[in-house]
Amino acid sequence: MVREDILWGLRNAIEKGESFEKAKQSFINAGYSREEVEEAASFINTGVLPEKEDKSLETPSSSPPSPSMSPQTGQDSKQVKKPKDSFFNKLKRNYKIVVLLIILLILIAILILVLIFKEKIIGLFT
Repeated sequence: MVREDILWGLRNAIEKGESFEKAKQSFINAGYSREEVEEAASFINTGVLPEKEDKSLETPSSSPPSPSMSPQTGQDSKQVKKPKDSFFNKLKRNYKIVVLLIILLILIAILILVLIFKEKIIGLFT
């Protein structure tokens, strides 16, 4: 079973311009097993990327294993399914839209205030 964190990490590194081999080596150096990294790399090489919310993919519940741990122990790390994106995570990804909406609301509020206090504003300039 492919590890989602490795898969998306490799994909992210490639999108940022890092070479494929360097990205794979980075994960291996970080303590991931060569087999897990190669399995995730094969998904990317074939061009078939599973959906992020695919129930068959699992992600570890903790940070990647430390390099001092032996990946050849034969013990599987405890893995849990990744929760779906929350409302706030979606907002973080769409921060430009959120910022533009906030600016729009502020401008509308200013327009309303100008219409309400137009006589006083005109009086300031006469």
